[in-house]
Amino acid sequence: MLSRAAAFASLLALTAPAAAQDLPSFDCRTFPKDATADSLAEMFGAANVVNTDIDVVEGDVEPGTVLFPDDPEYRVEILWFDSGNHSRPASITVKETSAWTVRASSGGGIRIGSPLDAVQRANAKPFSVSGFGWDMGGWVSDWKGGKLDRLDGGCFLSIRFDPAPDAPDAALEEASGDRTFASSAAALRAVDPVVSTLSIGWAE
Repeated sequence: MLSRAAAFASLLALTAPAAAQDLPSFDCRTFPKDATADSLAEMFGAANVVNTDIDVVEGDVEPGTVLFPDDPEYRVEILWFDSGNHSRPASITVKETSAWTVRASSGGGIRIGSPLDAVQRANAKPFSVSGFGWDMGGWVSDWKGGKLDRLDGGCFLSIRFDPAPDAPDAALEEASGDRTFASSAAALRAVDPVVSTLSIGWAE
């Protein structure tokens, strides 16, 4: 069984541009379009790759695969286009206390807890975000042709924001509902959103 350290030493040898980064990189090369649960087991160690049901929206579950299920820093949840064979990743998702980082082509990285400004800089232009307080609340709905519209390697990036826990009620109400806001909008910025979910994926 590969230890977590050994697994990431192998991974960083593939993904780090010149020197190993402090955090693993969450990108299209790590989770390619033809990935399978078996290929991920070869990379991360079979004991670190578990096929199991994954919670999705509204309390539903779908069959998928979890990497490092008992380690909140490195846990990754994967849903497949071919769920029966655990192949062809549809979405690869991290959240909560994850340490994974998306390396943006514009420089720097995006991780759980990154502020709205950092994501807008990485995109190199404003983008659209759904209002908070419903199932799709806080998700980026349109990158507006910015640099995050597609990651290097061709997969796409989805990001969900949460408002700050101490956001004023009036400001949160203004930034909520089934509508969209520009990332530059004062109403959105008034609740100090931070990244709460990162997901990469491939078109079928």
